[in-house]
Amino acid sequence: MKLLYDIHTHTNYSHGKSTIEQMVQSAREKGLEAIYITEHAMNHHYAKHLNSEKYLEMKCEIERLRQKYDDIKIFFGTEANFISTDGSLDIPDSDIEIYDVILAGFHVMCRMKSFKDFLKLKLMALLVNKLKFGFLSKLSEKYCTQAVMNALDRYDIRMITHPMSNYRFDLRKVAEKCAQKNTILEINNNRRLLNCEYIKSIKDIDVMFAVGSDAHNKNDVAKVDEAVLIALESGVIDRVVNISVN
Repeated sequence: MKLLYDIHTHTNYSHGKSTIEQMVQSAREKGLEAIYITEHAMNHHYAKHLNSEKYLEMKCEIERLRQKYDDIKIFFGTEANFISTDGSLDIPDSDIEIYDVILAGFHVMCRMKSFKDFLKLKLMALLVNKLKFGFLSKLSEKYCTQAVMNALDRYDIRMITHPMSNYRFDLRKVAEKCAQKNTILEINNNRRLLNCEYIKSIKDIDVMFAVGSDAHNKNDVAKVDEAVLIALESGVIDRVVNISVN
């Protein structure tokens, strides 16, 4: 098996420890064909200092590196946040065209679109998952599912990052929608909550997967061993888009 590309990485533009170039160099050293630089979108706490000008700065840096390194493909993306039950992501419409790819996920340290969304999504997920208010779990799942399903209709989302981490949704409904929209589900090497049990429960759905390092420093680029094991044990390794199985 060979990892073809790392689809989910962060840099020192947010809370990563390495520069974009250091991440690219690491990917080259590890024999990847491509790397995706997918910085947090601006509602994330660690990206609160970022704005459209900064994302354009990242884009220009990647264009420079594409000229410098012709032996690897470098894609510019964002890991946006689900911030409302209406499906909104924290990307201004005017910025969408600068990205090669949009990933989207739920994050605890993220501002919601409105106070109502804070109550329905963030607070309720906190009560269920951290304080164990189990009687709210179905309602929390309902609101989170609405957010994801509506976002899939509103945006061209390439991948849902670390699904079932912190915010739980109806995985079958989302997987079915992802299969229709050609959206990938990530098996995240760090947050391994999309585990074998979950994956086997949707194995009959024709949805694709990717293994992601979620690297925040150059040393963790291409670090997907645990994610690959989950894919193997779940029997979906042949549906992992960034793994070549010989």
